[in-house]
Order: sequence, then C-alpha cells, then structure tokens
Amino acid sequence: MPELTGRGKLIENLEEETQPAEETNIVTGAAKMRRLTLGRLGEFLRTHLKIGNKDISGMADGTVTGAITQLSGKFSQYPTTAQMNSALSQYPTTSQMNTALSQYPTTSQMNTALSQYPTTSQMNTALSSFFIVREYIADNVSINSGGIYKFTPTLGVSGYTPIGTVGFSIGNATNSGQNGSYCMVTTSYKSSIGLRNMHPSAVARVKIVAYVLYIKNV
Repeated sequence: MPELTGRGKLIENLEEETQPAEETNIVTGAAKMRRLTLGRLGEFLRTHLKIGNKDISGMADGTVTGAITQLSGKFSQYPTTAQMNSALSQYPTTSQMNTALSQYPTTSQMNTALSQYPTTSQMNTALSSFFIVREYIADNVSINSGGIYKFTPTLGVSGYTPIGTVGFSIGNATNSGQNGSYCMVTTSYKSSIGLRNMHPSAVARVKIVAYVLYIKNV
C-alpha cells in the first residue's frame, strides 16, 4: 500500500493521535486502510481547535437540536426587538421632549423675570418703615396689696396708627422698688395694661415697660 500524503496523511494522523469513543465511520475502504470516524474528527476539533467543549448532555435530550430548542424556548420569554420598539414608541422622543421643554422659560428668562421684584433686603427695608414699635415706660408706680393699676400710655406717632400692645415687662421700680415679682398682668388692651399686686400684705413699687406696634398710614 502506498504511503499516504496530503489530506490522506492528515486523516492518518487523526486516526493515530486521537482516541475518542467509536462513532460511525465516514471514510470506508479496505481493512488495512486508515479510516476517519466522525467521533475522531470531533475529538480533533475539540482538542486542537479548542471548540465544542461545552457538555450539553444535561440540556433537554442531550442532542444539539434539543439544546437549541430549549434555549429558543427561554429566549421566547423575553420581548422581541419589534415588541421593545413598540413599547418604547409610547414614550416621547428626545426631540418631542425638547419641544415640550422649550415652552417653559429658561433659567436666564426666570432670572430676568425675578429681577423685577424686590430683593429680600429691599423687602426688609420697606417693612422696617411700614411697621414700627414704640416703647412706653411707667416707673416708680406703687400698687397696694390686692390693688390694680392700669397703665395707659399716650400713644401717637405721626403718619402711623397703633395696632396694639405686643409685649411688656414688669420689674422693681428704679427708686425703692419692691415686690415686682408679685405683680401680674390681668388685662392687655390696644393702648393699656392692667396690673394686679398679688402680695398678701405689702405694697409693690414697680416699673412697667409696654411695647406698642404701629402701622404706616397709606
């Protein structure tokens, strides 16, 4: 028998160098000829070309067709490209979003509009002249035990109208003050404060400070 060369030599080498499980022969001939089997060709491709080394025996029925069918079934659970495009088409495009947003003023336009209104500082300055508070004091006032003193300051600020008393303080008088802590406010009016001495026997000598809020006449 002549020596094999070319493709025949390759087939001979495949037969000699690999030992896979026996499969159906795909090269037939005399008993003494080297024969290439499908199993040996697959072993050569898997070993030398590094492909086909994934074991699919556990997928479906263990055949390539079964594995592909199983994978196709899994992929069918996900939306197709057409279904994805259909779903996305329900949302506005970037162009449509830009068109919609263009109907609203820009930051620059908003700043321009807001600049027409007074600032916080300007508002505070305006309000500081719109509302004013004036302090009124009654000092060295004597109130007998259980007695009531009504403090009615003389109100009047040009260009303003009194709104009412917004605060007060009570303490001992500047001269010979005593028992200021026994005094409590009984009434508070727009322009007067009622004060009672709660001491059981002693006179209270106190200093009263009232704060009245005014609003500017417009």
